[in-house]
Amino acid sequence: MLSSVTSADGGAAVTTVRDCSDQLLRGGQKSGVYLVTPDLRSRSFQVLCDMELDAGGWTLLQRRQDGGVSFNRTWDEYRSGFGELDGGEFWLGNNMMHLLTRDRDMVLLVELEGFDGVMEYAEYEHFRVGSERMRYRLTVGAYSGTAGDALRFSKSYDHNNRAFTTPERDNDRYPSGNCGAYYSSGWWFDWGATRECEMGYTGKRGVTYPQSIIQPIKGSHLKLSG
Repeated sequence: MLSSVTSADGGAAVTTVRDCSDQLLRGGQKSGVYLVTPDLRSRSFQVLCDMELDAGGWTLLQRRQDGGVSFNRTWDEYRSGFGELDGGEFWLGNNMMHLLTRDRDMVLLVELEGFDGVMEYAEYEHFRVGSERMRYRLTVGAYSGTAGDALRFSKSYDHNNRAFTTPERDNDRYPSGNCGAYYSSGWWFDWGATRECEMGYTGKRGVTYPQSIIQPIKGSHLKLSG
């Protein structure tokens, strides 16, 4: 919902656009880069909005499509975000994801595309990213879709409630090393199982997502909606 104040004539005047779903309600019809302010106590920042999928209003958190951007990054880089928001590969930033999900019940959509154009998806209810103090802990709820449940696929390998790990900051449960260093990527790793969308992009292999029937995978998107 849009944050608003009541005008002198009794109507609601929009004061804050918190994410792409708010931008859609405000009249945004075209996919592209918009400025959002999910928290009035924090600065505004730009996001990429998908205004076409399922009537629009999706905020993109990540895009992989050709391996043009390295995801072998530091904790600080994953915190602030990196890459090319408009047209290229990117990670929006863990701080931004926290602000977008902190106060609302959000849905996470994972889109996968094969080199042959075949598409699959995974959708999770109750998606949330914790604060940096909580090491950007991941929360996801019920799964639906066609790509397979890669975040909560067994009791032994469960990314739900896991802290974020990067190659130089080890927060996973793997006792013999750092999954982030092994996979040259940041993610909410558990025991280092390759069940994520952030493993290094490798030539014709593309993105790793072993639960999917699409192999190899050309690209992936993470999208958020309220």
